[in-house]
Amino acid sequence: IDKNEGGERSAQALHLLAQISPEQILETLSNLWSGDSSFIIDLLLSPDTNALQFLVSIFRQLDHHSSPSSSSIPPSVAAGGSKKLLLDLRTRLENAWRKRLFPFNVQPLLRRLDRILL
Repeated sequence: IDKNEGGERSAQALHLLAQISPEQILETLSNLWSGDSSFIIDLLLSPDTNALQFLVSIFRQLDHHSSPSSSSIPPSVAAGGSKKLLLDLRTRLENAWRKRLFPFNVQPLLRRLDRILL
């Protein structure tokens, strides 16, 4: 694949993702994987993906969608299976971090998840 062609595809993918809310993405992932976040952990540990960058982007958007006064989980996430997925992800991230499985610091992800979930 030509690098320019790959860059165009990436730009198209980012444009498409910008049209989908983070809540919709999480709900779809939750439905596909029945609330099991192990696939996200696998993606984060893979050197061949941009999963970390993607996840950080989703978490930022969710954090901004939370009410600044209550800092609670966005209603659209709380109402669906996404909360289960996020809770499972938080537990798995923390456990993997304790076992030193990640080549990067997951503490910022955990703090962001805590803000979203609390």
